[in-house]
Amino acid sequence: MKLIGQNIRKELIENNVPFYFNEFVKDIQKNSIFTIITDNMQLQSEKIILATGRYGGLFLNELSKKLEIDYDNNNFEGELGIRIEMPYNIFNKINGLFNDIKIKKRIDDNNEIRTFCQNYKGTIRKCVFDTNVGKITSLDGCILGSYYNTKSVNIAIHHRRDNIKNFEKFIKMIIKINIDNKPIAQNMKSFLNNNKEYEIKNKYCTMTDYSLGNINDYLPNDTLNYIKKMIIDIDKVIPGFAADENIVYAPSFELSIDKYKLSKSFETNVKGLYIGGDASGYFRGLMQAMISGKIISEDIKKAEVELEEKK
Repeated sequence: MKLIGQNIRKELIENNVPFYFNEFVKDIQKNSIFTIITDNMQLQSEKIILATGRYGGLFLNELSKKLEIDYDNNNFEGELGIRIEMPYNIFNKINGLFNDIKIKKRIDDNNEIRTFCQNYKGTIRKCVFDTNVGKITSLDGCILGSYYNTKSVNIAIHHRRDNIKNFEKFIKMIIKINIDNKPIAQNMKSFLNNNKEYEIKNKYCTMTDYSLGNINDYLPNDTLNYIKKMIIDIDKVIPGFAADENIVYAPSFELSIDKYKLSKSFETNVKGLYIGGDASGYFRGLMQAMISGKIISEDIKKAEVELEEKK
């Protein structure tokens, strides 16, 4: 999976596609063409791809109202959980078979527990977002970036909570699961045993902006129970998954608000505007998200060729 991402990045660079980092997008306007407005510049294009990820759903939700992007539904679903980091060799055999393992367990009609977003030799980063009720901090796993081959693997475990239907209530719960606007971290032994001996060893830690604490004091009891049972069960088939010195971080969450009406090439009803990856509402995995970007690029390229042939 990492190789897929690296090859896509390489192809973009070889085709002289410019990259702009740390540009905060304030607005996107649509007249005859699109105008992207950031803090430092304005960019214009006849086509635009929105790949904001699941955390960008807040921005995309507001933008869709303005640009009148059609969606299939806007039923809110909240997922809340943790991300675990451990030595990569624990996942050696699994990674050789499938490097984005998905394990699901349905508890009942309102509750499901699942793993996703496996990052073999990857990193963890902190994500901070502004909402109308305050800042929210979460965690995301990365397979590309400054470090291409770390000594760690990380994976998320989430509890899907259908019984939380109120978006603002969910966000307020997330805000509480922070210390000084930082994610909480503790060792696996302390997390499973719910004690205060939460010091971690940084040998396999790739996310340094955290606060030490007891995650058990913040997550709902049912979420904690489901996640701990999942960890113990996974450890039976992947020995070392529940090892004492593994690192547990919280909060990790996902907001599933909109599923957009898209063509087979992920184009919206707004001509020239594509939505790819997790932001589309249909993907929950790195590989699938990356492939959607490839499909979009091929569709744009095909349209350009057809236009040239007509001339």
